[in-house]
Amino acid sequence: MIISRYSIRGFFKYFLMIITVVISLFIIIEYLGSTGKFIKQGMPLFDGFIFVLMNSPYVFWLVAPVGCILGPIIFFGLMKRNHELVALQSGGMSLFALFRPMAVCGLAVGLIVFLVAETVVPVTTSKVNAIKRKLRNKTEATTRDSNIWIKDGGTIVNIGNYDADNKTLTDVTLYTMDKDYTLVRRVDAKSARYENKTWILKDALEIKLDARTGDYITTFIPEKKETITIAPRQLKRVLKKSEEMNILEMYRYVKLVEAEGYESNTYKVDMFSKTVVPFTCLFMTLMGTGIVFVRERKDAIPSNIALGTLAAFIFWFFNSFCVSLGYAGLLPSALSAWLATILFICACGIVLIKAE
Repeated sequence: MIISRYSIRGFFKYFLMIITVVISLFIIIEYLGSTGKFIKQGMPLFDGFIFVLMNSPYVFWLVAPVGCILGPIIFFGLMKRNHELVALQSGGMSLFALFRPMAVCGLAVGLIVFLVAETVVPVTTSKVNAIKRKLRNKTEATTRDSNIWIKDGGTIVNIGNYDADNKTLTDVTLYTMDKDYTLVRRVDAKSARYENKTWILKDALEIKLDARTGDYITTFIPEKKETITIAPRQLKRVLKKSEEMNILEMYRYVKLVEAEGYESNTYKVDMFSKTVVPFTCLFMTLMGTGIVFVRERKDAIPSNIALGTLAAFIFWFFNSFCVSLGYAGLLPSALSAWLATILFICACGIVLIKAE
């Protein structure tokens, strides 16, 4: 019991040290890099610091697995260097008894990261993105559902759904007002596609005010070029990002989008990816522990840290590749989110068996 408490304290000591250093470096670099933007937009530098600070929960969510793999590497590496592990094993303690508290630590960190991602990250990320749009002098607003409202000069555009992969819009409505806020033109279209920096509306119904008679004239146009200055990259910004929603919100959004007959692969993959976090932190902790015990050298802390960092990078790369396949619909959503984690859990098991 005493050894378990000692191991848990040691893990969290180095885990928190790593996370604190990474987040501090991020805040300093990001703040110094954004100071010019804050001054240009007339934002007080203290508010700019708060803006950068609000990004820290998201950074914590990203780097926690790296802290999980490096924490036990440093802790057990120092124990091995000081011959503490030799003393424990001479006293009859099995490696499994040392793995157990690390598993508890990894699962605890995973649950903390999961709770932060579900409660804090959506709120802070939404505020950060709102400030970013303000710094860019943009009037777009994000939306939790598929209804997108955006202002383009004197025209207000309402988009039912935006397919970022194909750069197509569905259920598009354009409202054009004069300076007295009188509706002078309205266009409804089933869909629109982006070609050569122009939106081409399909099956468009145009209602236009005749200035002489004051009557509205209705015209049906099978295909109509529309000079909307909104580019796909702007539309991508106004869509509600996965980090701005928790699992329940994403589940409701996916159901709503699918009920309307649209694709929701991106959000489904991100929704399942959120459920993987606790297990990622768990196997990263055990992988770091296994690396220390597989390698016999007691002075191998730097090389073990490099090996652990490489393992985390390989997992991140392979996981990103699987998620991309899920976004493209080449893999089922749940499988694309879990595949990398399942394979690395198997690899972790092999390392632990070899260490034992």
